[in-house]
Amino acid sequence: MPEEIYMDFNPQERLLPDNLPYFEEPYRSRLVVLVGRALEVLSTPVRLHGIDVSHHNGDSIDFRAVKDSGNDFVIIKASEHTSFVDPQFERNWNEALANGLFVMPYHFFRGNYGGADQAKHAEDTVGLFFEASNYSKPTLWSDVETSDGVSLTRRQNRLKAFHETLDGNNIQSGYYSSLGKWNQLIGNVDWVSKWWQWVAHWTPNTSPSLPIGWTADKVKFWQYGIYPTYSWTQPVEGVGPVDVDWFYGTVEDLILFLGAEALVNCCEELKQEIVLLRDDIATLTYEVSSLWVDNERQDNHNLLQDHQMETMEYHIGQVTEDVLVINEKLKSIKEIL
Repeated sequence: MPEEIYMDFNPQERLLPDNLPYFEEPYRSRLVVLVGRALEVLSTPVRLHGIDVSHHNGDSIDFRAVKDSGNDFVIIKASEHTSFVDPQFERNWNEALANGLFVMPYHFFRGNYGGADQAKHAEDTVGLFFEASNYSKPTLWSDVETSDGVSLTRRQNRLKAFHETLDGNNIQSGYYSSLGKWNQLIGNVDWVSKWWQWVAHWTPNTSPSLPIGWTADKVKFWQYGIYPTYSWTQPVEGVGPVDVDWFYGTVEDLILFLGAEALVNCCEELKQEIVLLRDDIATLTYEVSSLWVDNERQDNHNLLQDHQMETMEYHIGQVTEDVLVINEKLKSIKEIL
């Protein structure tokens, strides 16, 4: 039985022995930060903003507010080792999808558990999400940042087995780590470029520092800080302190990466149906307005008829009275005769 250590990892505990966050850029003067921002404006590649969360971010994340504050995606903790399931995973992915965010799950990798066993547990955990997302290439990330008391070789082999198991089940995958942690925990391996890469480097620089063997063409995401802890991070509403990330590419690129074309096409079809429904509503509104006009005309016609009827009744009454008067006169004449 693997040793139970560091279970349910809390991202807020990412500390070195000297109590400094190991992903953080060393202190930089305000001038250096401002110059870095200026250079960033001039050289920023096309990219999308997003966040990554777990149950440590609470049980009431407002994903509508997250979306409305300029975020396009969220990476959500699903599982850890071979039995732990993040208690907020189901709620988080449902709410995120419902509010128009692209979603990816991650598994917190533990070196003291078998890689294939962890992959199976992760797959079981994300199964319902994969079905609901309707992505043709849903992506599952491994989070690599703890030693777990095993040798370098064993940790390497287990991480490789984790991703090979996902490959065998046609699941796209990649790993998350920082330069310091990857170089310490995994190091230089010949299979590093087989899977996608999500780098952690908290810095205002225009690009992150990459672990050994990682390359720009394989790095799809960059965790660049924590909002609002770091002044260079983009504001995020609807959640407290949160990891913030960039995706290198456009919305169309992210759609292609996840295979979300079917979902987008579905939305386009719905948009077209909405347009047609709006046309139908406009037509019905016009017809209803016409009916109101016709009804008012009919009411006016009826009022006119009622007035004419009253006039006729009045005249008939007058004629009747005249006839009675004439009859009385005739009667008087007869009596005289």
